[in-house]
Formats: sequence, structure tokens, C-alpha cells
Amino acid sequence: MDLVIDANILFSALIKDSLTAELIFEENLRLYAPEFFIQEFMKYEDLILCKMHRSRDKYIEILHCLKCISRECLQ
Repeated sequence: MDLVIDANILFSALIKDSLTAELIFEENLRLYAPEFFIQEFMKYEDLILCKMHRSRDKYIEILHCLKCISRECLQ
């Protein structure tokens, strides 16, 4: 299944265990996010890592799973 993910939903899933987190991290799910979204998550990586219950390696793995939507596609 393909889904475009909202930054707030992903942030929430990263910092707490929930049904949403379970659904988002399903293997058969392809998540798409705008390029700036991924850049923001990388920019605030240290802050996010302080709040989440996953390792840095898992955080990077999650970000690498996101498919980037270019700005041109958003217009």
C-alpha cells in the first residue's frame, strides 16, 4: 500500500508505541513524504532522538524507507 505521511503522524509514531506506530512501520507499506519533510527530520535529528524510544540506527532506517516526493510533484 502507498501512503503520503504527515510529519506530525510520523513524529508521534517515533516517540511513542501506539497502534499508529505499528501500522506505519508495516513492511508492506510504502511511505511517501515531501523532500522538505525529510530535510526537517534530519535537521532536528538530535532533538527527535532525545524524545524517541528507538535507536539512532532505527531512526535512520525509517527515514531511508521514506520515498521522496519532489517539489515539482507537489505543484
